[in-house]
Amino acid sequence: MKKLIFACFAICLFATTPAFADSGNDGKYTNPLIVRSEIAGNDLEVIIANLNQASTYFTLIDLDRDREVYRDKIRKRNGYSYKLGMEKLKNGRYLLSVKKGDVVRQQVILISRNGMMCSDWK
Repeated sequence: MKKLIFACFAICLFATTPAFADSGNDGKYTNPLIVRSEIAGNDLEVIIANLNQASTYFTLIDLDRDREVYRDKIRKRNGYSYKLGMEKLKNGRYLLSVKKGDVVRQQVILISRNGMMCSDWK
């Protein structure tokens, strides 16, 4: 009986351990979090979270022609969703970036005649 009670106690303890873990930032996230970045046909869907009502910039730059293709400023939001139509863009490399304060998250997008590919977020 004592072993059963101890086993139940241990299971409960281990199951709740992540709730007590130290996140290192006291629950205050400062970095924009890219929740999802997904290719859907000729569109790119991006969901951003942890904006904390701060001004955040969302830009798409054509790296081959060195020009800005799209820019948007997100204000007074905690999260945001984009669906970018990429079908009218020329083949080449593009840099998608999300900037909040000093933090910049970036992803390279390659568009070719075979389709679209995305790098990991850095």
